[in-house]
Amino acid sequence: MKIYVKNKKNLPLCLPPFLKLLLMKDGNHSRFLHFKSALKTFFLSGLILVVFAFQGISQDIDLKGIVIDKITKEPIESVYIAWDKSETTLTNTHGEFNIKIQKFPITLTLSHVSYGLTQISLKEKPSEPFYIRLDPKVSKIDEVQVSGERLRILTKNKDFSIQDFAFDRNSLWLLGFLNNQANQQRLFLANPYGDTIKSIPVNRAEQLFEDVFGSIHLFLNDSVYQLFSKGDSILFLYGTSRKRFTEAMEGILCAFNDKLVFKNASRYNMELYYLTMDDPDRHHLTFISDTVAQSGSKQDRKRDAAIARWGLNEWLANMWTTVGRYSKSGSKFNAVVSPPIPMELFVFHDSLFILNFLKDSLLCFSPEGTFQRSVKIDFHKEVKLGGIDYRDLEFIQDPITQKIYLIERKIAGWLLYPLDQQSGTLFPQIQLPDFAGMSGIRAYNDAIYFLYQEKLHPYYTRLYRYQL
Repeated sequence: MKIYVKNKKNLPLCLPPFLKLLLMKDGNHSRFLHFKSALKTFFLSGLILVVFAFQGISQDIDLKGIVIDKITKEPIESVYIAWDKSETTLTNTHGEFNIKIQKFPITLTLSHVSYGLTQISLKEKPSEPFYIRLDPKVSKIDEVQVSGERLRILTKNKDFSIQDFAFDRNSLWLLGFLNNQANQQRLFLANPYGDTIKSIPVNRAEQLFEDVFGSIHLFLNDSVYQLFSKGDSILFLYGTSRKRFTEAMEGILCAFNDKLVFKNASRYNMELYYLTMDDPDRHHLTFISDTVAQSGSKQDRKRDAAIARWGLNEWLANMWTTVGRYSKSGSKFNAVVSPPIPMELFVFHDSLFILNFLKDSLLCFSPEGTFQRSVKIDFHKEVKLGGIDYRDLEFIQDPITQKIYLIERKIAGWLLYPLDQQSGTLFPQIQLPDFAGMSGIRAYNDAIYFLYQEKLHPYYTRLYRYQL
């Protein structure tokens, strides 16, 4: 029996081209049956694939759990949880997490700056409630007795030159060069007295960065990694591109009680506000306005207009207009013509303090973000013949003792002032060592650390510790 196709236009349009060609050709009954069987197999295979695909989707397993402190039984917030190499999540304020996995067994990797790194393997779905108990990270660094010297060079007998340093809660991180050679760069983990515990080679590392949460990051040429220490090991976690990390951190002034503080500034005004993880709306903190500078700018414009109207030195009258036209926002020149509004802020026991230079006040905000009180201050400015000059003060905080210091550079050296945030007064100044090139000044456990470059060949940069 033969089957003929008389009209090609009547062919089903949904058939693939190779099936159309098969039908258009003459053939016997066996060929037709073979085609019919192949077509059935084709559609059955597709149907089976679709069923398996839907079954695969439905096989996602919800895994819920709560991460708590093993000793205090309190929930732990902001614990990073990683699985399947690329999947990650973060615990909420109640220590809870909820992830979707494909199958068991599975290994969860948990990390937290205060609890280190922990791995948990699950062979089957645990019963609920599923608790993960983490042990607080205990530093195994042996304490070193401080010698009678108040000023010590921590790296005097070492064969490396320091490029940068930073503290976490228990350890000292050092970035430097062996024998001061650029091709022998290393990252060191040490105790607060400079005794090296572990070091690893790195390449093209530029600096150590402490974020607003107190975590330490290593800046490489094109990427950023968060640093962790586990025993005597150094871990690089949560790698990301440098551009993405910079964009995420840009504009964050500080963090207090799960709140991130930002500013919205113009030439004469600045608004400080905070954001939270659960609320995308801005929460207003305070508004700082430089009314004196704004009034002076208006007077200058009136004066210039008057000079131009009287025909006196037109070039001088138009000078400030020209300066304003060619000074782009954000440039160094614009920073001189339009200096930023003077302001400082710091966090003390989850409370936020804002130093408003223009209103001579220290503002205190509660951990909930509400205004509590304002303290009158007078240490931030000096009265001179030309008017009021605001002092170039910088806040540094001791992460162990939580003490607040103001540091100021004078011709004779650096001056350190302990601050009483309750009364807004400064304690008697502390004279720091008079090293002309000292940099990177930080406070840690009632001591000041700084870098100083030796003036001897081959110009090693040493780390100093000054006991307060």
